[in-house]
Amino acid sequence: MGRLGSAYGLGGAAAALAALIAAVQLQVRTIEEPYLLRTHGHAYRTYAVRTGRFLPGLGRLSDEAAGAAGDR
Repeated sequence: MGRLGSAYGLGGAAAALAALIAAVQLQVRTIEEPYLLRTHGHAYRTYAVRTGRFLPGLGRLSDEAAGAAGDR
């Protein structure tokens, strides 16, 4: 029974980590990026197209997404 409990504990930790990552992604995409686009305009759009959200090169804004988010 001890191993079964450990397996559920790891599953719970993995689920919590997945929920945290999803929450951070949601907050960044729906609140932070539109705010930065409104505040800094073209300078942030240029930066976001060439860099990643959390890791270099991963999660970059496309030119189209940057333009659409900046229009809000």
